[in-house]
Amino acid sequence: MYKFTDTTGTASKDLPAEAMILNSDYIENQIEGYRTLYVKGREILAPSLQTAEITGRDGLLYHGRQFPVREITVGYQLIAATPEDFRAKYNALSYLLTEKEQSILAFADERGKYFTGTLSAADAPDPGRNAVTSEFTFTCTDPFKRSVGSKTVTSSGEDKTINYAGTWISYPVITANFSGAATEFICLHGNGAIIEVSDLKASDVLVIDVGKASITINGTAADGHGALGNDWSNFYLQQGNNPLRFNCTGTMPGITISYTEVYV
Repeated sequence: MYKFTDTTGTASKDLPAEAMILNSDYIENQIEGYRTLYVKGREILAPSLQTAEITGRDGLLYHGRQFPVREITVGYQLIAATPEDFRAKYNALSYLLTEKEQSILAFADERGKYFTGTLSAADAPDPGRNAVTSEFTFTCTDPFKRSVGSKTVTSSGEDKTINYAGTWISYPVITANFSGAATEFICLHGNGAIIEVSDLKASDVLVIDVGKASITINGTAADGHGALGNDWSNFYLQQGNNPLRFNCTGTMPGITISYTEVYV
């Protein structure tokens, strides 16, 4: 997961509503004379349907859906005083857009959420001018936007209900700190999904990363401690209330559930 650092205190009052924060600061703050004009591609993203045709049956058989990559296009203006100043500012813009293979993209009108994308296209500005308008495009192979920072819920073993605000599912990370040994530790989701881990010792720190279907104990991979029937794919948070229950044969650990809100 990529870390996003907010830019509290750096925003100017006259920034455009859709000014883009690229890797922790507005481009307007990094290049004098640059201004965001518009942004396309942040709106509704329609999935492609997975279907099959069956002879003798009307319509198609529905198998599922898949969201494509998201392309975010930014229109901008760049104004310079001299040709030399123009070239220096374009060099700086080129560096900002390509500095990282995958960049964190956020916008002034929604600073609490971000996309992760890679520069994939850039229009050439009109030649011979020191004041130009043009576009560049970032492709987000992960089409979803995510909340800045993770949310956490703690439990000493009691049931917890997570009120999840995202509009797309999110897989939590469950951390359990054991003060005593336990032969079994079980996480139960209200939707019926179960994740079980066995053979835990006093002072063990267990991390269950549901999205990666992985288990570590004290920082070392320990997938062999997990049950063969662990229901990784269905142990997710969805919009609304998500009841979670914890059972332990042995000493109940201190539990932290962390997650990021995901939005279509």
